[in-house]
Amino acid sequence: MSELNWKNVLDRDFSNDYYQKEISNYETYKYSHQLKILGVKLKLKKTNKQIIQLKHIQRNYGKLHYISPIIGSLINLKSLNFSANEIQSLPSEIGFLTHLKILNLSTNQIKSLPSEIGLLTNLEKLHVDNNLLQSLPSEIGLLTNVVKLNVD
Repeated sequence: MSELNWKNVLDRDFSNDYYQKEISNYETYKYSHQLKILGVKLKLKKTNKQIIQLKHIQRNYGKLHYISPIIGSLINLKSLNFSANEIQSLPSEIGFLTHLKILNLSTNQIKSLPSEIGLLTNLEKLHVDNNLLQSLPSEIGLLTNVVKLNVD
C-alpha cells in the first residue's frame, strides 16, 4: 500500500476506503472541508486548529451511541449527518455550532433534544424523525431559518 498524501485534499471519503482503521493523525485533515467517516473509528482526543476547519461530517448507518461534547468545538460545521445510528442523546454543546445549516439525526434513539438547539439560528434543515422523541423543546421556535423540519 502506498502512503496517502492528503495535503491538497478538499474532500475525503473513507466509506469505501481500504484505510478503514482508527485515525489518530489529524494533521492529515489540515485542508479537508468534508469528512465522511462511515465505518471508521474516529476518536477526537483533543481539538486542534485543523479539525476545527471541518465543514461537513457524515457518520450514518453505524452503531454510534454517543456524541462527545467536543462536537461543540467544531464551530465551522455547516452540516452534520449522524442518521441511522444508535444515538440516545445530544450534548448541550451542540448549541455552539452556530454556522450549522443541516442537522440530520433521523433514525436514532434520541428521547429529547437539549434546549440549546434553539441557538442554531442558521439552521435550515432539521431531521429528527424516527427517534423516541415525545416532545420538542420550546426553543425550536427560535429557529426562524428552518425551511424543512422532519419530525414524527
